[in-house]
Amino acid sequence: MDIRRLEKISIFRNSLRVYEKLLEQGFSLGKVLLFVVLVGIVTGVGVNISLNISRARVSYAVLETENQRLLLAKAESAKLEQDLEYYSSLEYRKRYAYDSLNLARDGEEIYIIDGATRDDFSFEQVEVDPVKRNDSKYWWDFTVNLVLGGLRI
Repeated sequence: MDIRRLEKISIFRNSLRVYEKLLEQGFSLGKVLLFVVLVGIVTGVGVNISLNISRARVSYAVLETENQRLLLAKAESAKLEQDLEYYSSLEYRKRYAYDSLNLARDGEEIYIIDGATRDDFSFEQVEVDPVKRNDSKYWWDFTVNLVLGGLRI
């Protein structure tokens, strides 16, 4: 006979022996199948619980981030409310009129100087040295004159 066929027969006989021993112990095929089904259900529920816990962690992290953003938005909203209240106040209107519209307060006089029409000043003309030398040349000249007493090399 073929070796593979003998192996299959051997496995089948061993399976029958295990089945006979299970029957002797009070197990039936229905009980074994029920046990396998229950183990599968418990495994599925465990995997489902594990996946939901990991999703809950991610959702919690997103919730914390969104809460931080909400707090920042509330703080910005409060500042904008304060700014709106200030810009709506009489104090701001007075200051704006004083600064922008050249209005005077009681006891003040405003003088407007038009600088474009004045010709009584002139800009100083800067004489540029036609020979351009860098700063290190000046430093070395000064050092050599100081050390050597004015001798040129």
